[in-house]
Amino acid sequence: MKLRLAIDGFIDLARRAQHIEVAKVRVVKKLTTAEETQLRTNLEKMTGKKIELLYYVDPSIIGGMVIQIGDRLIDGSLKRQLQDMQHMLMQNDAMNGVTDE
Repeated sequence: MKLRLAIDGFIDLARRAQHIEVAKVRVVKKLTTAEETQLRTNLEKMTGKKIELLYYVDPSIIGGMVIQIGDRLIDGSLKRQLQDMQHMLMQNDAMNGVTDE
């Protein structure tokens, strides 16, 4: 356990020295090589740093992707979009006096 933490710490220091940011990307299915290249290019333009992509397959997001870079979160998932739509519809119903009866 301590060795793993030491290795992870060393890897983090090496990344920082090379101006590399890790982008944790949650997707429903693995991206194609072209999609991965485009994503990396866009994230490098956005951050001004080299990007290392780490993928996690997560079917619960339904579609799209969720990207975490440091403390920044970019949620482009279909799940979040549906939740936002549901919230907006519930607010509209509440403003118009609509109930579930």
